[in-house]
Amino acid sequence: MSRKPFSRSRFRVPRRIRRRSQITKSVVKILALILLLVVAILGGHYLWQGFLHERLFPPPQEAKDYHPLSDLVDVALKEALDELGASPLFITQNVTEKEEEGTRWRFRQLSIRVTAQISLFRCNLAITKATQRAGGQVLSVVQSRQGNGLTMKLGVEGLPTHLLELISDQDIQPTLGRLAIIIDDFGAINNEVAHSMLRLPIALTAAVIPGHPSSQQISRQAKGAGHEVFVHLPMQPKKGELGEENGIFVDLPEDEIRRRVRWALAELPEAVGVNNHMGSLATENERVMAVVLQEIKAAGKIFVDSRTSSQSVALDVALRLNMSCAESDAYLDDQDDSAVIKKRLTMLAERALREGSAIGIGHIRVNTLQALEDIIPRLERTGVRFVHVSRVLR
Repeated sequence: MSRKPFSRSRFRVPRRIRRRSQITKSVVKILALILLLVVAILGGHYLWQGFLHERLFPPPQEAKDYHPLSDLVDVALKEALDELGASPLFITQNVTEKEEEGTRWRFRQLSIRVTAQISLFRCNLAITKATQRAGGQVLSVVQSRQGNGLTMKLGVEGLPTHLLELISDQDIQPTLGRLAIIIDDFGAINNEVAHSMLRLPIALTAAVIPGHPSSQQISRQAKGAGHEVFVHLPMQPKKGELGEENGIFVDLPEDEIRRRVRWALAELPEAVGVNNHMGSLATENERVMAVVLQEIKAAGKIFVDSRTSSQSVALDVALRLNMSCAESDAYLDDQDDSAVIKKRLTMLAERALREGSAIGIGHIRVNTLQALEDIIPRLERTGVRFVHVSRVLR
């Protein structure tokens, strides 16, 4: 029996099914178009946000901070002025925080009286060299019509940061002697007298006892106020109780002495040196002082012997170790009397004028503060300059 040839017509899809299939294909096409449209819209949105919007509306840039550079110039300037004999007592300063066109900086205006015995040309030269060493520039220099003054504009990267008015003053003596004052017991004492000491218009060295609740804070405050910081290292006295948990005692083994000195130095990272708190017994002990001073030298610090004992070997040991050191010339306030303290300050000033420098130690006391406030202007006018103790070390 023969088969008939295959014919598509025998298997026609019903019209109803074909119509449904066409509708389905149309719906799929429409959904695909909608999906493409959504993708295009989302893509355009992200393109706008990520490319075009940033080009047309760039995000505000963070202001460039010139504070560190301007502060470096300020430190160099103050050092130059100090060398020129311009005491802080003869400097008035106005500081303004500025921010313009994405730039932040600190602008300082200073009026400076300098001794007439130093020429304005020398002042200009010293300030210019100091500014350039700090990475700054002298933007302009104008001499006054009378010839007794200069106006200098300093800056960094062309940005003005300092405006100086230098005035030559016949009544001011040049620096003839340097007097360094160490004030002991910061940290252990944290009162209004202590904070008033830090506001004195002279360079001081603040000796801070480590380990007290306020020690680290007041160390930072002292440095921020432009003063020098020392570790006031507790050491065993001949009489009385030391009263400090991590003090240096003569019967301690070498390893423990080293640990305690390292701990004290780590507590006050702002410190540039060390002087002894009490310590009349410990500073007479050569073994103890050799260990203590080796650690101080290894840390790159300087040392001042407070001379709580006339038999102290501390300075001799420090000199043998070839480290920067000195000893106190006098206590200001072993008698807590304002008249006596003024007399001691006058004697120290005379010694500084005679020998070039002197070191005195005082404490956080009302009479000491008042004596300093009363006598500073008179001593400065005689040519005595109050300086950080590091300026007068051997």
